[in-house]
Amino acid sequence: MAGTSGGYYNSRCSLPSAWETRVAGIRNQSAMQYLKVDGTRVRYVGPGEDDTQAATIRSNYPLPADVPLFYFEITVLDRGQDGFIGVGLCTDTVLLTRLPGWDPHSYGYHGDDGNAFAGSGTGRPYGPGYGAGDVIGVLYDRSNRSISYFKNGLPLGPAFRDVAESAPLYPCVGLRTRGEEVMANFGGAGPLAEPFRTDLAALRTAFQRSVLSAIRNTKLPLLAAPAPAPPAAPTSAAAAAASPSPLASSAPAAAAAAAATAAAADPSGSSTTATAAAASLGAGSSTVTAGGSSRPLLPHLLYDYLVHQRYAGTAAVVARDMLRGQPALGEAELSDMRLRGAVSEAVAGGDVDGALAMLQGHAQYAQVLADRPSLDFRLRLQRFVEMVGAATSAAAAGAGGAAAAGGPNGNGAGSGSAPAATEAPIVSSASAAAAPAANGAGSAAAARNGGVASTSGPGPAASGEGAGAVGAVPTTRDILAYGTQELWGRCRTAADRDLLTDALSLLAFHDPAASPAGYLLRPAHRAALAEELNGALLAAAGRPPHSSLERLFQQAACCVAELKRADHPQALALPDPRVLVLEPPPALSAALASPPGDATVDVGAGGAGGSGAAGASSTDSMSM
Repeated sequence: MAGTSGGYYNSRCSLPSAWETRVAGIRNQSAMQYLKVDGTRVRYVGPGEDDTQAATIRSNYPLPADVPLFYFEITVLDRGQDGFIGVGLCTDTVLLTRLPGWDPHSYGYHGDDGNAFAGSGTGRPYGPGYGAGDVIGVLYDRSNRSISYFKNGLPLGPAFRDVAESAPLYPCVGLRTRGEEVMANFGGAGPLAEPFRTDLAALRTAFQRSVLSAIRNTKLPLLAAPAPAPPAAPTSAAAAAASPSPLASSAPAAAAAAAATAAAADPSGSSTTATAAAASLGAGSSTVTAGGSSRPLLPHLLYDYLVHQRYAGTAAVVARDMLRGQPALGEAELSDMRLRGAVSEAVAGGDVDGALAMLQGHAQYAQVLADRPSLDFRLRLQRFVEMVGAATSAAAAGAGGAAAAGGPNGNGAGSGSAPAATEAPIVSSASAAAAPAANGAGSAAAARNGGVASTSGPGPAASGEGAGAVGAVPTTRDILAYGTQELWGRCRTAADRDLLTDALSLLAFHDPAASPAGYLLRPAHRAALAEELNGALLAAAGRPPHSSLERLFQQAACCVAELKRADHPQALALPDPRVLVLEPPPALSAALASPPGDATVDVGAGGAGGSGAAGASSTDSMSM
């Protein structure tokens, strides 16, 4: 079915939008003759003498599987002779000659007596009766399989719990006596759309808060055991003695991810399978291993991340204050962090030549790019892109200078005797940034290295043929020669060819940064390439290319994505984990800031509308 987006809901499924008049079966068709249907409006026109002449009508589509909270309303336009009106949910197997709730797989709240019916002709007292002018809302909470009702915007509480139906449920309304007429509001979009009487945004916010509270209340393992030593052997006994303690294993990350997944899968805490798995992993990670004792998990994750990101000074403070001085950073690891920092800073600053020169001058990393041809190609492609950017900037600067010098009288140095702008040598931005990057200095590198400037790598080299002297802007001829000699032979995969096509297209624009392939010149692209290179250097040294904290986050994001793909209600209520961590929606800020253990809100109970979040819309952050 085609997806629907608009109004109150975003779904990949088709949403209920009108009453369905096309039904199968003689008995169902006979019931339809008692109803006059016009879109969302239905009126009883039958004799209405006894219960055998009742008629129920379903919506054209069932409740969408990917919407955890679905709500619709009916407005009673006329209560008719006796007001025998019922509203609720049913499957498509229920006969339409009976009011909602009278047969199995059918649930209804009736207006004449206020009783609730579930698969039986005998109801139970539930709420007040309703008649002309009343608006009755129906809320299906997929997370706890409950059906709740609202009268004129006020909650009446859950009418049915543990609604275990394998078949899809449809909104339905039943009429029984002459003159009864109702109109439905399914929350669609359009010029004729009416707002709900109930504050659905407040219900969604309360539901999100309950899910987040359950996740935050899930207990995580507090201790982590050191991992086995990395396979890379130290170069000497002294280096081995000074080498840092190993980083955390993936077991704590797996335990935390399993616990978080357990909470998302069952925030009520009734299911213990995933929680038990998380507890077993946590217990295993808190045992003492040979050669080391267990450590606090969260500080160790932080320390591991700081070491991975080359923040030596901050890592040393965390080790001293939160890990009792261990693990200590040895000189070998400090030197390695400085080198990785200098290389990453060079790539992020556009000085690919400087980064390559530093790698070639270090025996441990000399073969990193040879073993990773795709990364080698992308680094050289980035140098090509930087050459294009430098040449274009020089051309624009030359044209602007010539126009300023010429003036209105044409007395400047302007005409055909001067060489073309692309041939004029000026200092490029990439070359200007090369010196601090090559020396591993600069404020950013010094901050990462704990205030110690790096001296582990040589300066940038204009190694590409035709690149000209250091500080010279490449000409178009130089750029094309470099692409032919350095890129064409290294372009092996379809992804490489796509990148090369994008890079070559930059030559066709006066302003490459504004072109469709301009992303290649943006700092975010350089930073991603620098981070990938940093991961490759770590892998070459026998360490994980990603920190334990990053792997934990990726695992949690993957779990949430899989749960959403399976239409799990609690997962559907959550925004993307990256958004949740980096830019939480305003409606969730209070939930994230509230202390763990706060009372959760049952959106099916009477207090959902008054949870303090009324009016705070969360439709932008979840598929509800």
